[in-house]
Order: sequence, then structure tokens, then C-alpha cells
Amino acid sequence: MRLNADFLTQVPSFINPLKESELDLRYVSVRYLVFVQRYQIPLIENLGILRDTNDSIDFTDNDIRYLGNFPRMRRLETLLCGRNRISTIDPELGKVLPNLKILSLTQNHIQQLADLDPLSTCTRLTHLSCLDNAVSQNQYYRLYLVWRIPSLHILDFERVRENERSRSQEMFGTIDRPTEIAASIMGVKSRVFDLGTLVQSTNTDTNATVSTGYALTPEEKEQIKEAIKNASSIAEINRLEAMLLEGKIPK
Repeated sequence: MRLNADFLTQVPSFINPLKESELDLRYVSVRYLVFVQRYQIPLIENLGILRDTNDSIDFTDNDIRYLGNFPRMRRLETLLCGRNRISTIDPELGKVLPNLKILSLTQNHIQQLADLDPLSTCTRLTHLSCLDNAVSQNQYYRLYLVWRIPSLHILDFERVRENERSRSQEMFGTIDRPTEIAASIMGVKSRVFDLGTLVQSTNTDTNATVSTGYALTPEEKEQIKEAIKNASSIAEINRLEAMLLEGKIPK
């Protein structure tokens, strides 16, 4: 199910136990007569229609691959995205969500430590969970995130201790002068990209720069644009979208 304007105006909001206004987009249920159909959201979009009225949004149990495409939302402080398929994060997430404090990415598809680097732009982020992602098995995982996101107080439900901050600085140096270990980590990212930006650039400006998790070659850009242009049915468009969301280049 896509997040269109009609649907978003009907989604329930409520006051959660923390007395926040929360938008419930967890594994959406749609009732028709006596039947209930459940849908999973594949892409974050059209949230501008909400006019920044929520403190918290719950995207748990959906099919989201890319954490991005948000409008500027000054009020939003809590984002729950557990049990999705997120593998990449908008490099400017902190600019559009400047007051984000709590982020749950439990049980997603984040592979590399550098894939979490965009969270360093979230300067007010205090609580983060990345449990049950492949990245959490990395030997440098906890110390790297403590170093990369200085505002963190709680990581994976455990308090960040002062000795962890000291050890992370000794191991990774500073952002301006990282150690060899830090530089090697920051240089390895998963090959994923932002479908929303790609489609927008295809529709508006064929020479536009595509914002991606890695640099697409000119040949790859042309392949994708041609595949979108030549799609002749809804089924083919859905197939292309699924491929692109998985980071695959159509041939």
C-alpha cells in the first residue's frame, strides 16, 4: 500500500503513554465490510500532508527499504522502524528531522557500519536500537556508533558509559583526523540507492544528479531511465520498482 494523501488523512493518531501524539502506521489494517485486509508500506512518502502534527510515528512491521524522503518535520522526536527491510539511510536525515531523539531500527537489513553514518547528522539523537541487523555483529559496532553519534545516551537498551566514549576516541580519533581503522570503516558502504530521487530526476531532468548510497555509472543511469520509460504495464512497473528497491539494476 502506498502512502497517498487520502490514506494519510484517515490514519489514526493517539496520545501514547509518553503523552506524545503518535501516528500509527504499524502493519496497516484496512476494513471493508466484515473483512480486514493487512498491507505493508514499501516507501515513505507524502508525509507533508500531515503538517508536522506528530511527535512520534510508528512504521513497525512494514516493507520499507530506505529511511528517507521525509519533509522537514521539526516536531517529530520518535521514529519506530523495527522489522522492516531498511538497508540505507538518507544522508540528510538530521536536517529534515532536526529534533529526532529516539530511533528504532531493530530487525532490518543494515550491513555496514558506514551505512549508519548519516545518523551523525541527528545531533539530538539519544536513543538508538539496531539489534538483529547484520551490522550489530561487527567487532567495532558499539564503539564506532558511540564515536560517530556523540549525543547517544542509550544504544541497544544499554547506557553509554564514559569509558566507552574514551575508548572510542582513542580507537577512532576525531572526525577531522580519523585513525586508519575509522577511515577504513567509513570507506565501506553497501551498494544501495534512493529510488524516490531517481524516479524524480527521470521525470524532471534527465541530467540531474541522482542521490545514491554509491555512485551510479552513466550506463547504469541510462539503463534505469530506459527501463522506466519502456514499462508498458502496471505489473512491469511493480517489478521494476521491486528491483530498484532491492538495489538491482535492470538490464
